[in-house]
Amino acid sequence: MKKKYLTWAGIISAVVLISMFIVISLTTFPSPFLFPAITIDPITSMNVDDNNMMILTGTTTLPLDSYIDIKVSALPQYVTGGDVSGKTTATGNTQIISGAGGSNRWNGFVDISQLQPADYMITLATIAFTENFTMVERDPIATQHFTLGDENAGPGSIRKKTVIKKPFIRVNAIDEKETGNRETITGITSLEPGTSLLWMTEEIGNETGSGLQCPRGTTNVEPGTENVNRWSVVFDTVHMRPAHYRISVTDNTGNNTQEITPEGGISAVSEFNLTPPVPGTKNTTDPLGTSSRFVTIDTLPDMRIHDIYLITGTTSLPPGEDLLVQVYPSSFRTDYDFTINPKDKTQGGSFSGAMGGVRIVNGSGVENLWSFELRTYLMDPSIYEVNVSNDKIDFQPRETIPGDVFSSKKFTLKG
Repeated sequence: MKKKYLTWAGIISAVVLISMFIVISLTTFPSPFLFPAITIDPITSMNVDDNNMMILTGTTTLPLDSYIDIKVSALPQYVTGGDVSGKTTATGNTQIISGAGGSNRWNGFVDISQLQPADYMITLATIAFTENFTMVERDPIATQHFTLGDENAGPGSIRKKTVIKKPFIRVNAIDEKETGNRETITGITSLEPGTSLLWMTEEIGNETGSGLQCPRGTTNVEPGTENVNRWSVVFDTVHMRPAHYRISVTDNTGNNTQEITPEGGISAVSEFNLTPPVPGTKNTTDPLGTSSRFVTIDTLPDMRIHDIYLITGTTSLPPGEDLLVQVYPSSFRTDYDFTINPKDKTQGGSFSGAMGGVRIVNGSGVENLWSFELRTYLMDPSIYEVNVSNDKIDFQPRETIPGDVFSSKKFTLKG
């Protein structure tokens, strides 16, 4: 019986295969011999939350600093019936989370609220950014089908939900005030313009019966922006003594069945200090206590991950101008450059936040309005800061052009 010898090509192939096996078996990082891969977990009705966001998850061999683009497109086979006036495409955002054994996890979300009933294909592709921030999309590496149905659709179809927003009243932050002035306190609400609000002030800790000197009354809700409307009350502090006060605001239409709470239901409270006037000084601010050029941030709601919130405020800047809104962890405030790619996870860890430009719209009187939608689906629980300014970003030299107005406010994003 003759012996069989491996050819040199066979020997080389065997060595390569053994090397690949060792690399795949021993390393916890994606092997350079493997092609990028992504899996998409099964999609059911449980993937759609109360905001009609479709939450997608899966695994990938891509490293943490990769970017995955989500596209949802309708196929020609439409589901019969239903509203056909909506959109047929949508895009989403993703993030990659460190995993074990060389396989990372990824999650993302797509807003399906405007999509019409149809058969859809989800396509995942990797993207890269050039030096001038141009996005380059690679070939698709994963796809999955789902059916978005209406009320007549059969089993297996995904259905949108009726979004229910809880009504609220919030009181904006109140600075320390002096007696002898005419003061204004403002706030926001989801209640319709023209709704009557009942407000009252009371001295905290006073049991002597002098509460009759505390102002109270009613005010009407004024139009705002993006269904966030506004209210304000004006009162004289001449007959109020220096003390710590509370203001309560509640729905005056008889529909209020909730207790007054600091967090804001359809009633809310806030506290402020009233101090004696400083001799030799005079109140030279306008009724709102602001300078001639300003931007403000309204009281923020109690925020949690995996939800959508509308941040609003006022400004003296004219309608049509733009504001820059940045939301970032407080620890990044002094050492993170937002003019460079804010999603770069190779420079000091994973970044969690949001940034965007908003257009100023008409308000009432000297105040104009702005709003910014914050989606917390890809944000980590932490203490964040909202910064609003009229700064400009020049992407060519990667520099920020400072403006002359800004405002900031901190909040805790809960898990």
